[in-house]
Amino acid sequence: MLLSEVLRSSKLLKVLDLRDQETQEEIPNEIFNLFHLKHLDLYDTRVERVPKAIGKLQHLEFLDLGNTRVRELPVEILKLQKLRVLRVYQQVDSSDDDYGYHGFKAPSNMGVLLALEILDSIDASSGSTVVKEIGKLTQLRELGITKLRREDGKELCSSLANLTSLHRFSIESIGEGGDDHEIIDLNHPSLSSSFLRSLRMLVLSGRLEKMPQWVARLHGLVRIDLYWSRLRGEEDPLESLHRLPNLGEINFCGSYQGEGLCFKAGGFLNLKWMHLKRMEGLRWMTVEEGALPRLQNLFLDLLPLLEELPLGIQHLSQLQQLYLSEMSSEMIEKVENQKEESEDYTRIAHIPEIVIGCYTDDGEWRERQLWEK
Repeated sequence: MLLSEVLRSSKLLKVLDLRDQETQEEIPNEIFNLFHLKHLDLYDTRVERVPKAIGKLQHLEFLDLGNTRVRELPVEILKLQKLRVLRVYQQVDSSDDDYGYHGFKAPSNMGVLLALEILDSIDASSGSTVVKEIGKLTQLRELGITKLRREDGKELCSSLANLTSLHRFSIESIGEGGDDHEIIDLNHPSLSSSFLRSLRMLVLSGRLEKMPQWVARLHGLVRIDLYWSRLRGEEDPLESLHRLPNLGEINFCGSYQGEGLCFKAGGFLNLKWMHLKRMEGLRWMTVEEGALPRLQNLFLDLLPLLEELPLGIQHLSQLQQLYLSEMSSEMIEKVENQKEESEDYTRIAHIPEIVIGCYTDDGEWRERQLWEK
């Protein structure tokens, strides 16, 4: 009621931010009379649908429907020719962001929104038409795609070749969880050198038969996230990444099915943050001297078969925090029961903060520090 009162008397309003508010499921009709509105933020509200009246907001440049229940946009969205930012997504599992996001189903000729710079996240399950339209949005700096079909991978690579200003790219294959993702097929030679130069962040969520060959040429890449790739043992994900000069952050979750990871000397020279999670087959890790020289944060999370800390962890001279979350009881026992001056103790004595996290028998989450502060 308060909102309706305000909107009736504020015809010149340009910015309306309702982020995190307890709204109704319907967007108030009064909003669509705000002809001058440029910025509409409905993130984390209860909105479930967008009516056709959205087309009346001709000056709208920013529309955020992230973390709402909206899963489809009407064709009238295409009237918003000034739209630069469009975010519409919802977590698949609200309690665990490892399982990705739902995107929105877009009108088939989405490519007419030529001013778009941020598009997150568009549902590609309807096929190659929407994937082809993405290639017309040449101003994009951020792009999120969900439910990509394997057979549309080649068409997507052709579209990506046109996106020469893209900094952040996130893609999920069809699937609702870690076990039923379709294979992402991006091994096609059509990607332009401009695309490869501009990309700073890459998120791949879904099965990979092998790492896309072009990943090794992403010399500007700062961060890569791989979720549920399930790469086989002979497809070591580190091979494509260890020479990337600007890579500063790696997040792997369910990414690799092999038994071991070896960080080779001279590799990952600028990596500062690494999170390894849910790789059920991983039994050993090795860090050669001269690898990961700037690593500051190492998170090992839900790696049930890893019974030892990485061999060569003493070489990580810049490591500030080692976080062990829900690791095997064998590993935790070895870490906690070391005697000073023992070989195991001297390997990790240089790390200022070692945190151990686990659930107790009564379901409570507990964290404890290995060293007294």
